[in-house]
Amino acid sequence: LVEDELYRPVDIFVIDEVERHCINAIAPESGQDEARAMAADAKAVVLLDADVSDDLTMWFAESIAKDQEKEIRVLINDKDWLGEGHNVYALKGQHDAINMADTLLSKDKKVYMHVAYGDSSSKKKASDRKRISRLVAYYRNKYPNKKILGYDRNSVPQELRKNSDEFLNREKPDLLIVSPWAKQQWLTSGAPGPT
Repeated sequence: LVEDELYRPVDIFVIDEVERHCINAIAPESGQDEARAMAADAKAVVLLDADVSDDLTMWFAESIAKDQEKEIRVLINDKDWLGEGHNVYALKGQHDAINMADTLLSKDKKVYMHVAYGDSSSKKKASDRKRISRLVAYYRNKYPNKKILGYDRNSVPQELRKNSDEFLNREKPDLLIVSPWAKQQWLTSGAPGPT
């Protein structure tokens, strides 16, 4: 890659999951030499991992700093979402997710549900159409005093896309169901809302 005529050095070179990169570094196919060459060309190197260790990541950072005369700055994100009362559930199927949301809503918890489908009417089977709308209708019927919202890429308000904090603070949904339109670059500042 580095010898490729299309290669252009970058200002910031990022290695995510750097612990795994370091563990695999001894394998010839790991791309270690290319990674070090790209790091040497960059103005800054950022190493990311949720499980940074002194043995691997710091060793790797120190070797890059020494070999390439770069300064080391360590930033540790110690945000503990689970310690703040947030819960993440990995469930086996759609019915488990619906039941979990039901349980949480019955306990007056705020729920964010990210689903892998929308309300597309282009599907041939009737059971594949209006899936988010049907979930919203189900929860609204069961919990008439709760604010239940659901959006896919065709129905999402621009404000939720562009200014989610204001939208969530104003609407204060008890349940927010979204399709894959929200899978990337949808950030909030941690304002109260679905968790």
